[in-house]
Amino acid sequence: MTLKIIFILIFSLIFIFQGLAQHDPKILPLPAPPQKKSNHPWETLHNLAELDKEYVFVQKEKPHLTLRPVPQWSESTLQTVLDIDAVNIFSSQSHLNYLRLFLQDDAVAPFLKVSSHQRQLKEILRNGFLQLGERMSQVTSGVRDIVSFVLPDGRFILKSNAHSIIRKLQDKESDILILHKDFDHQECPGTAKLSVNEALQILNNLDQQLRNYENERNNTRTEKCREVIFEILRSLTRDTRHEILKRGRTLKIITGYDCQLQRDSSFTIEELENYHRRASLFLYTQGVNLTERLGLSHKLQAVFPEDKVILLSLIHI
Repeated sequence: MTLKIIFILIFSLIFIFQGLAQHDPKILPLPAPPQKKSNHPWETLHNLAELDKEYVFVQKEKPHLTLRPVPQWSESTLQTVLDIDAVNIFSSQSHLNYLRLFLQDDAVAPFLKVSSHQRQLKEILRNGFLQLGERMSQVTSGVRDIVSFVLPDGRFILKSNAHSIIRKLQDKESDILILHKDFDHQECPGTAKLSVNEALQILNNLDQQLRNYENERNNTRTEKCREVIFEILRSLTRDTRHEILKRGRTLKIITGYDCQLQRDSSFTIEELENYHRRASLFLYTQGVNLTERLGLSHKLQAVFPEDKVILLSLIHI
């Protein structure tokens, strides 16, 4: 009798486990939410709601009713969840912290190197800079945490103290994320090099910004544009820079000294070629200060008051 009961119990357990296996829900892991904030994952990652009907979300470190090991996220489910409201994320340190926990989870992190997810991460950051502007500086450490998930060769770093100019470079989708060094991840800095097409896209943006600031007579921001343009040109290989100068002939990306106005101005290659044909384009002379480097240019300008005399430095070419 006892043996019969044991067999019945065994077969009952087998039947129960078979039933569980057939109806085992699809699960996905999430980091634990902050204490007393059980809805925090959905407040941070709004599109989790789109997966609620198909998946059960669990905390890996907590017990759960499933026979299978907790799976990793897939490319398609991550694609859904990483469609993120950047303002919601970067306006809240707690949302930033939770996004960081989610991205660094070992069920998620291995898939972030996939190109589609790299594009999503760059888009999240671009939208943050475009929509929040200077407020991104209030969560600099959190921004750096998210930047760390963008591969180094996808980040181009600028050092010029021109945050407002650099922010406006975010309005074009690109494989390269452009960042000021203050927002770069310090332990694993960006290493991206610009291609000819990428550099032209950025320089077109800067050309438009510079012209707008010139029209507004905003000398400070005009000079900041020149600084960023110069930094970008100096970052390029010689061959890339020469190709830029050939293809970007109408861009105001060369800085020269206008002896008529007695200040630096920006010029296009076409303009400089015109000054060269008129024999009014020269190089600075050697000297330890501006006065010495200007040489006799002001006297020459006085002889030809109607024509501009332009001085260039070789480092701008």
